[in-house]
Amino acid sequence: MEEVSKSVAIIGGGFSGIFSLKEALENRLSATLFERENAIGGLWNPESGAMWDNMCTNISFVSSMISDYPWTSIPPEREFPTNQQIFKYLSDYANHFKLYENIQCNAKVTKVSRNHQQGGYQVEYINSATGQSISKAFDFVIVATGILKSFLSLATLKEEELAAARRKMFDSICGQLSIPSLFIEPDQPSFLAISDDYCKQVRDGCLIFKKAKVVEMTKDSLILDDGSLERVDDVILCQGYTVDLSFLEQEIKDAIQYIESDTIQPIIAHKEVFCPSMPGIAFIGIYKSADTTVMELQARWATKVFSGAIKPPTDEEMRKDSIAAAVQAMPDLKSLSTSNPSLYKMLYSNVNTPLIYRLSTNNTQHNDRAIQIIEEIDKLYYHQPNKSNL
Repeated sequence: MEEVSKSVAIIGGGFSGIFSLKEALENRLSATLFERENAIGGLWNPESGAMWDNMCTNISFVSSMISDYPWTSIPPEREFPTNQQIFKYLSDYANHFKLYENIQCNAKVTKVSRNHQQGGYQVEYINSATGQSISKAFDFVIVATGILKSFLSLATLKEEELAAARRKMFDSICGQLSIPSLFIEPDQPSFLAISDDYCKQVRDGCLIFKKAKVVEMTKDSLILDDGSLERVDDVILCQGYTVDLSFLEQEIKDAIQYIESDTIQPIIAHKEVFCPSMPGIAFIGIYKSADTTVMELQARWATKVFSGAIKPPTDEEMRKDSIAAAVQAMPDLKSLSTSNPSLYKMLYSNVNTPLIYRLSTNNTQHNDRAIQIIEEIDKLYYHQPNKSNL
């Protein structure tokens, strides 16, 4: 009698969710992905995402590459993909691995709870096209909703105003501003920002720095916590995002120590994936990074554990192992140093790409293809004048 496949619900149709779906199917799990919008893509969805029309990423083609579906070509004149190229890349990936038949769009998950009687989890969702509420049982759950979905902003702003603000083109906004003001909230941690001109702009008076908390926003002004009012023409919201896990029942939120207002470490989980006291649930992509490498490794790890291909981490392993080691994807650099010195030098000194974690597989085709592309990357970026490490 053929063994029935274990079932897994995957919540979220961005990169993390799509990676998880592909890996779940590859590990012979019965998988269903729930995406609340009418198409996959998450932030990269041109209709419902958070990208503006002319946005270009600051993550290179090399760094944003998917390990088992490399870019078919890298334009020589451009090192960083546009948001349209990223969305097409993810859509092509889903098509290539025939993932769409396991994807339910217009399905907003409203509750995930433990099924204490039968084991596993109960997932409740609403079909936004029909308004129907549905509840299904799954053996496992993967939460892949990301960290950039819930806009951390002022309570006085309406949802439609936020949607319009985040999609407004940044170049048109900045082109209208004469002397911008930067408001820093005293009780919020500071974050890294990529700007070569920030200090110079502050010194030259082109950017006014003010330590104050904005408590209310009106049509043409900001009201600060000291009672003063600042007249403004436009506002760029740079307060960041919160992780929205409101659909998890309180028992799960308590187990992962979920704090909605924490924009740095909203949950506590081993490698940001597993919770020791809540078996059968995994979190993919719930961390501050735009790198696909970790998302892929997390997805490979969680689905292999759920399928029984590898054992779940023990308490001791949770203290010391890396994700790549857990899925047996860590290349043996010591062996490579003697068997393939040139490849060893590329990996140790130059190339940083998700393809590195396909070198230890038993799939010769994947292995050879990964080496070929790594060699091409090394030649393209590290053996030409005026090229710096990516």
